[in-house]
Amino acid sequence: MATLSSPTYYMSGSSGASTVIGYETSRNRVVRFSFKTGSSGATSISISVTAGTITNQGGTDLTSIPFYVTTSSTSHANANKASGSAVTGYIKGSSGKAYSGSASVVLKADTTYYLWFFPGSTTYGWSYWHNNSYYYTDCTPSGTSKFALTISAGTGSTITVNRTSSSVGLSTGNLSSGAVIYKNDKLKITFAPKTNYKLLTQKMNGTTIASGNTHTVSGNISVTATAQVLASNVGATDANIGSTSTITVTKYNTNYYHTLQYSFGSLSGYITSSGGVQSSATRFKTASVAFSIPTSFYAQIPNAKTGTCTITCKTYETSSSTTQLGNSTTCKITITAAESSCKPTVSGVVIDTNATTKALTGNEKTLIRYKSTAQCTITATAKNSATISTKYINDVAPTNNVRTLSNVSATSFVFKTTDSRGYSNSATVRPTVINYIALTCNPLISRPTPTGDKIVMTVSGNVYRGSFGAYTNTLTLRYRYKESGGSYGSWQTIDTSLLTLGTSSYRSTSEIELTAYPTTDENGETINPGFDYHLDYDFQVQVYDGAGGYTLSTVNKYVPVNRGIPVFDWGENDFNVNVALMLNNVNILNIMYPVGAVYMHSSSTLPTVVSNIGTWTSVTTGISGVYAWKRTA
Repeated sequence: MATLSSPTYYMSGSSGASTVIGYETSRNRVVRFSFKTGSSGATSISISVTAGTITNQGGTDLTSIPFYVTTSSTSHANANKASGSAVTGYIKGSSGKAYSGSASVVLKADTTYYLWFFPGSTTYGWSYWHNNSYYYTDCTPSGTSKFALTISAGTGSTITVNRTSSSVGLSTGNLSSGAVIYKNDKLKITFAPKTNYKLLTQKMNGTTIASGNTHTVSGNISVTATAQVLASNVGATDANIGSTSTITVTKYNTNYYHTLQYSFGSLSGYITSSGGVQSSATRFKTASVAFSIPTSFYAQIPNAKTGTCTITCKTYETSSSTTQLGNSTTCKITITAAESSCKPTVSGVVIDTNATTKALTGNEKTLIRYKSTAQCTITATAKNSATISTKYINDVAPTNNVRTLSNVSATSFVFKTTDSRGYSNSATVRPTVINYIALTCNPLISRPTPTGDKIVMTVSGNVYRGSFGAYTNTLTLRYRYKESGGSYGSWQTIDTSLLTLGTSSYRSTSEIELTAYPTTDENGETINPGFDYHLDYDFQVQVYDGAGGYTLSTVNKYVPVNRGIPVFDWGENDFNVNVALMLNNVNILNIMYPVGAVYMHSSSTLPTVVSNIGTWTSVTTGISGVYAWKRTA
């Protein structure tokens, strides 16, 4: 039961009236009470007045007294406005008896309301509600008008609750879960799926309802929705061209169908349930597909090892559906042109193009080290739409696939290539190589006696001793000479019997006496005049090897032989000793210039004849133009 305030009388047209209600001037003694609702509000109100407290005065009709409930403290009139609820009821009885009545209301919780009573229509009546200044009126609000709104939108769904009108004057518009609602509020409830989802349920208080309808509140409202993903998700594994990628379709309904489309470079098409490809779409249920990566993918990445393939999945409800469910889903995988299938092939050929060495070996594929001319030819082929980028033969780029190496020393040849994807390969060719030893010659030519007519030679050197294949190597040693300022004569060959041949060398067995060119005496007979010791000679010693008329190497050495010097000679004015002058087997210069002796001279250079004995150190004389040396050893 609500506690009523003491009544307030509103009197019109009479002095002392506390309030004048202008548009109700025909009514006197308007009575107002106030009360406050509880936490649940109210949906009805009951009023009772104790018998004898309402009396008829001046013939006023009291058989049916109207009352109003409003939030206005100044008039029941604005009960028709947004601030209140227009509620009209009547209490009925007769003068001197109990009155009672009730009315349906929608009252907010915890809110002060005003209860207005009006007398009959006569203009005079002043004692409606009194009995010795005590008032016996009871007001009983009952029922629940305040309710709760619960909104539960499952994943993939949305719920909109819009209050289009309020029975208690609350604001309209969209409400959130937990909002307070009142009886007779009008709620428009709308359900919608999110992208790629389909609504499965849409209920209010457990009962399926249509989306967009307006509902009148009569209790707590719980709105729920659930949804299901429409589009299947797709994923796949990286793969090599020519192998398979496992495509996995995650379906939210096992009965859904889908199509799978691939895109790689400028290529595109559809994947079948068996993993093949075709130009038109096929719908199937298979959730795991072994996608065979076509070899046509190679041509899309001729200059790269990998590329990105996009797989697109479209979902359909049935195999014949024309409407796609949700948006397409995609995944990207890395496609690799594997080295094992794309590495270029490379090979090389090495032949000898030197006519001499080919003749000696009898085989163009056999090389004589340091002598052959190796013609190296590379052949390289790229695979699977790649191209050859580089070629090398022993780390040098060839010209038109050929590299020629003269006097080749290599015993193996590496042919290497790289393709446009960056894959490399190499091949090594190891031809038969004759380990030829470079021919050398070290001659020593001298006169055994200064004034004799003989000249002798000793010689040594390195030589290859062995077979080339078609021929066995041979050695030829010869010489020729000329007098200084003259011309060379013919070659003189030295018999090999005068040489000792080792496994890889040769040398003269003993001094070889060289033969001068023969001349003819006055009798016309051929004689060997020998080598005049008065003359200087220039000798050319030549050694060459080879066989079968083919010369492989030739070495020339030039050795001068000076004229012979006699022990002494004399002229008209001198006597010259050409050898060291000895006294008791001691060089006379050592006697003349012992250690510690000083030699003085006008030249800044110590004369050779003196410098040939001992060790000399320059010393200062302090005399201009005079130079001195001291023998220190």
